[in-house]
Amino acid sequence: MVDAEGCGWLWLRGPGVDHDLYNEVTFSTTLTRDEPTHDRQDAFSLRDYRQARQRRGGGGVSGRGHSRSHRPVISLVLRIAYLLPTALIFLACSAEPAGEGTPLQSKPSRATSIAELQALVSTDWVSVYDPDRAWSGYTLDLYNRRIPILFDMNGRIAHAWPETRVKARARLLPNGSLLAIGLDRTIEEYDWDGKLVWQAKVEGKVPHHDVGRLGNGNTVVIIATKGVPTDDIVEFDRHGKVVWEWKAAEHLSFYWTDREIDRSDITHINSVKELPNNRWWDAGDERFRPGNLLISARNLDAVFIIDKASKEIVWSYDIRLDRQHEAVMTESGLPGEGNILIFNNGLQDKYRMRSSTVIEIDPTTLATLWEYRSDTFFSQTGGVEQALPNGNVMITSSLGGRIFEVTRDGDMVWEWTPAYKPMRPNRYSYDFCPQLESMGRPEELWVEDDPDYRHVDRPLYLFARKAALHTIPIQGEDRKVLKDSSACRDILIPAEASLRLTFFLDTDEIEHAGLGETSGRFRASLRPSGSSEEIEILNEVVSQPTSKPRHRTVNLEDWAYKRATLCIEADRYGRWQNPDIRTARARVDTASSNKLRIEMTEEELRVRLEHLEALGYVE
Repeated sequence: MVDAEGCGWLWLRGPGVDHDLYNEVTFSTTLTRDEPTHDRQDAFSLRDYRQARQRRGGGGVSGRGHSRSHRPVISLVLRIAYLLPTALIFLACSAEPAGEGTPLQSKPSRATSIAELQALVSTDWVSVYDPDRAWSGYTLDLYNRRIPILFDMNGRIAHAWPETRVKARARLLPNGSLLAIGLDRTIEEYDWDGKLVWQAKVEGKVPHHDVGRLGNGNTVVIIATKGVPTDDIVEFDRHGKVVWEWKAAEHLSFYWTDREIDRSDITHINSVKELPNNRWWDAGDERFRPGNLLISARNLDAVFIIDKASKEIVWSYDIRLDRQHEAVMTESGLPGEGNILIFNNGLQDKYRMRSSTVIEIDPTTLATLWEYRSDTFFSQTGGVEQALPNGNVMITSSLGGRIFEVTRDGDMVWEWTPAYKPMRPNRYSYDFCPQLESMGRPEELWVEDDPDYRHVDRPLYLFARKAALHTIPIQGEDRKVLKDSSACRDILIPAEASLRLTFFLDTDEIEHAGLGETSGRFRASLRPSGSSEEIEILNEVVSQPTSKPRHRTVNLEDWAYKRATLCIEADRYGRWQNPDIRTARARVDTASSNKLRIEMTEEELRVRLEHLEALGYVE
């Protein structure tokens, strides 16, 4: 195992010693052209050591060949010889490390149990599972976007860190620890039992979106600074000291000089990945040196490779990207090794209306080798993908509310639709770490797909995004309404759906205008895609003096999986709340306990606001 300071435990059988000794050692690696990088972060485990002993022909010294009278003295000397280095290394590893991030800051008490989480995470959330075609393992996600959970292919929680609250990204390490971004300014590592064992931060800055453990044992994270429209990437060593830093403002400005971009959030870097060993490097292409960093700069609609030594951009790709996420090179030994996968969101509808894709490209030719798209797949923000060892791809539609696995032919072989928006999950093998291996392989139960039902990602039937809404006061009560009282949206209607319409008169504005009794007409209609026929679904008049909202529900079951244009109209003083399309199959959030909802400290709330301000989301 590896402890909080990067020291590893080995089981050694000492000479003449009848019990196992814990002997601490440290590990270091130097990159060579022939050395894979994707597995260099692995701790040297008990299993590795025992296998190494067997290859060398056994363990400790037996003491044979010495006279019986000398054996006690020799045994004592050998015990000291083994224990002295152990003691010295123990002292070195136990000493308080220098640098930022120490001593460890205590976290708020958030007592929660795995049993509580197990009662909330339903196996019914798995809607499709084909054990013969899926790549089975444990999936790590953040329950309610904050609590790390590991669940099997049938949705049963195998392990969790119930007292931990993190954000954006969590990663399981080969020693069973959890690396994550804290709710405050910290990057944190928790052991398997949830104990905080390592921490780092940069004062006055906010880590966001992605964090990873590098092959050299250091940790890389994306950093934002309030008032600065570009991101930094920072590498911490195991003492929490910054040992490498890259600033987008110094190395990417050439890319945005002549572009029309959001100057309050120029780069919006949302992923950073270390390049694994790959065939391009093996063939002599220096751009793809293992250890270089692959980043996705969302607001530039481009992905880049940073040369780790020079910090210069050595490769880029921006063909038909639209606010993309999660650029990652497939590891050696996996199907498609060396290719790059990208989650192409389609936020701006630049190339296709309300459609996300996952693409696989050859980074040397920039040719698209594979693409996944579906009429029911759209997450305008968020989203990740993961290449799996059997060639399948696991895709997370964050705003669509699901994680699913597809074959290269586009067949869905696993789908999980929780009652919350999933974050940036990862799938891990059953033996990824000693703790998981000790559990054994769980029972894998087939979940048959309903041939008459398809999950439609919510953004496809969401009428208006947040930018189209604002809050107004009505009789002392704040109400969130559409900015435009007359608007149309193209939507894909899900199965078993209904439309809830809420509307009212803005009596405050009427009074401010000095008008007497006033009325307003509200109309709503649906027009099938490709048709000029308009079907009226609402036509009502509301009269003053009431400002009480009216609610109407329209049954849309006959419109399942049909594309249509939904239009609403209102007179000058009419106001609409966001039309709400609901499906009977939507998951119900059962996290009624406040402690399972996200209680945040004042500092965490302050950092959250600062992060949103840095991204230009709030003023």
